[in-house]
Amino acid sequence: MALSRMCSSPLSSWLLLSLLLVGCLLLQLQEGHALKSCQGVQQHLARQGPLRDEVVPDQPIPGDHLKMCVGTTTCCTEMMESKLSIGSTLEFDNNMKKNLNPLANLLDKKKRKFDEFFHNLLNYSRTSFDTTFVKTYGILYKQNKHVFTDLYDNLEDYYNKGQLDLQEAMNGFFKKLYQILFAVYNSQYQFTPKYLRCITRHMEEVQPFGNVSVKLTSQIKRSFMALRTFVQGLATVRDVVRSVLKINPSLPPCVHELMKMSKCAMCAGELGVHPCKPYCLDVVDNCLVHHKPLVQHWHAYVDAMVQVGERLENPFNIENVVKPINYKVSDAIMNFQEAGHEISNKIFHECGQPQLGGWMRNKRQVSAGEPEISFESLDFSGSRQDSRDQNTDTIGHLVHEIKTKIQNSRNFWDELPIKMCSEARRQDDSNCWTGTAVGMYEAKDGQSLNNSSADNSQMNGQIMRLTVITEKLKEAYFGRDVSWINEATMEAGTTDNGSCPIGFEEISNSQKTKKKKKEKAVATISLQTLL
Repeated sequence: MALSRMCSSPLSSWLLLSLLLVGCLLLQLQEGHALKSCQGVQQHLARQGPLRDEVVPDQPIPGDHLKMCVGTTTCCTEMMESKLSIGSTLEFDNNMKKNLNPLANLLDKKKRKFDEFFHNLLNYSRTSFDTTFVKTYGILYKQNKHVFTDLYDNLEDYYNKGQLDLQEAMNGFFKKLYQILFAVYNSQYQFTPKYLRCITRHMEEVQPFGNVSVKLTSQIKRSFMALRTFVQGLATVRDVVRSVLKINPSLPPCVHELMKMSKCAMCAGELGVHPCKPYCLDVVDNCLVHHKPLVQHWHAYVDAMVQVGERLENPFNIENVVKPINYKVSDAIMNFQEAGHEISNKIFHECGQPQLGGWMRNKRQVSAGEPEISFESLDFSGSRQDSRDQNTDTIGHLVHEIKTKIQNSRNFWDELPIKMCSEARRQDDSNCWTGTAVGMYEAKDGQSLNNSSADNSQMNGQIMRLTVITEKLKEAYFGRDVSWINEATMEAGTTDNGSCPIGFEEISNSQKTKKKKKEKAVATISLQTLL
């Protein structure tokens, strides 16, 4: 009875009426104000290039016919939904390019800069070598310049292609140099090719250059291997990043979720609403399901690059090896001169006494008016300024810069979803798009749009390339031999099943055997090359 009296009073009636009005208003807001008309959607699409000519309903239509933007009512037709879905995928691809291209371009820029610095360094060393040896060794150097030119050509070839065996190349160089110097030191004798091969067989025994040849070979080998592996680390991963861009989110669940996240709000009349950040992260995480293995492999790559970079800054510093090559080789020659008599006696004992009638005393040379070559005629008084003091810190500074930038990219793939969702609303914002309505998104833990274990041959191929270069970096860090594949074949990419393409294997034993035979033949110089 008390309740009846309360309800019958004017005040109570007014309160009940107010509550009913508020309830109706809330219900209307939940249904969405834009659902009364599609004019806003028409105006929005009129500003969009690809869809400006699309026919948009004047009034909302039933939404149960749509595949992705399902709702009670909608402003989108099936044709619009199909075109908007394509647009949402393109937007995702463009967002990926916006985030990945700067990384690929950075790697490419640094690789090109490294190439430029290295070739400048090698050319500087080559020129310094020529200047020093013309002054110091005169005609002896000029007549045998091809031996030293081959040395620099081999170093450049290794940097560019990587398929040269540096140990064998350096051994071949010192064998040729040894034969030349032995013949010059004993210029009163005549040496046959057979005799020259004999003195080469005993080279390790007599050690004509002391420890200079062994030390220089070791320094060149480890520094060049580390340098080339570091540079190829930039080139290979640049190509990996660019290849990853071509792996599109083509799985239907991903395409559907991209559409729901970026376009379904418009179909529902919710213009200008951004997706909730947790929702966006869920969608992007699942669309990048095949990219997730990149995280741990990228970490390993970055760590290996940083380690090799530290080696190149200190014990494997390429400038400290390349710039003073002229003085290192000159040291080797002077070591031979000092021990020449002892070396000659040992060789004469092992190979026999050669015939008199030296190659230096021939009619052609005398008629040409050329002076007789002997070690006494060589000028060792040339100024020996340390070439390392000139043009310093070029590659060293570049290595440090690259190492720092690579290190800063360690969490690149971990943070990619966050960067992809930079325009999404923050987590505590309830006025954002959840995929079906405006509100607060509740993350669906444990649910995935795609099967995370699903195989993707394209991504597997890129992960394999990343793994291979990481292993090579580790080998270079420890100063071990690094084998290289055919570069042109590698750039062709991987096979459809993600396995190694033809030519991705290391240089075969048969190829190495052929190389050894060829270099052995070249190492034995004839009498004519000594003239």
